Amino acid sequence: MKKIIFVVALLLSSFTASAVTVNAVNSGWYKSTGNNNGTTNNINAVGNQNNWLGFDLGTVTGTILSATLEVGSDNANLSGQAFKWSEVSTSYGLLGVINSSLITTDLGSGNVFATGIHQAGVINSFTLNALGIASLNAATSFWAIGGHNSTNHNAFGWTGGVSTQDHIKLVLNTGVSEVPIPAAAFMFAPALLGFMGLRRRAKNKA
Repeated sequence: MKKIIFVVALLLSSFTASAVTVNAVNSGWYKSTGNNNGTTNNINAVGNQNNWLGFDLGTVTGTILSATLEVGSDNANLSGQAFKWSEVSTSYGLLGVINSSLITTDLGSGNVFATGIHQAGVINSFTLNALGIASLNAATSFWAIGGHNSTNHNAFGWTGGVSTQDHIKLVLNTGVSEVPIPAAAFMFAPALLGFMGLRRRAKNKA
C-alpha cells in the first residue's frame, strides 16, 4: 500500500511551478478622438485616453496558472484612481500604427482582466482573473492588454510617460511537467489503490 501511494505521489510531484517574468516590449495610448502616440513606450493614463501594453509570450512554455501585471508609477502622479485592465480585440500589429476611435473604445470595453486602485510612486500590482489567464494561455506570440482610468488625473504616465526603462512587467507562474506523465498512470492509480485495499482486507480476514 505504501509503495503504491509513493508511486502516485512521485507522479504528481513531477508537475512543478515556475515563475517567469516578461518585460513589456511596447505600449502606448489612444485619445477619445482616435489619435495615438505611436509605439513609443509611453503610458499617459488619464480619463480621456486608453492605454495598451504589449508583451512577447513566444518564449513562455507550460501552462500559465496565475499572472500579475506590474506597472510602475512616477511619484508626481496622484493616488486613488480606480484602474482596470481589459481584453484587446484589435490586432497587435495595428496598435500605435493607425488612428481609430474604434481602437480607443476597444482598449476600454473588453472583458475585464484585472482591477485595482492606483498608487503613485510605487510599483502597482494587478492580479489577472480567470479570463485574463485564459487569454494569456491562448496567445502564441504577441499579447496586449488595455488600460483605462475613469478620472482625468494622471495615473501611471505624466510629462515623460513610462518607458521600457521603467517597470512594466508580467510575472507568470507556469506549470511545467519535468517528466512526461502517461495519462494511463492517473487512470490506473485509483484502481491499484482499490486493489491493494481489498487485498489487505482479505489478508486480515484470513
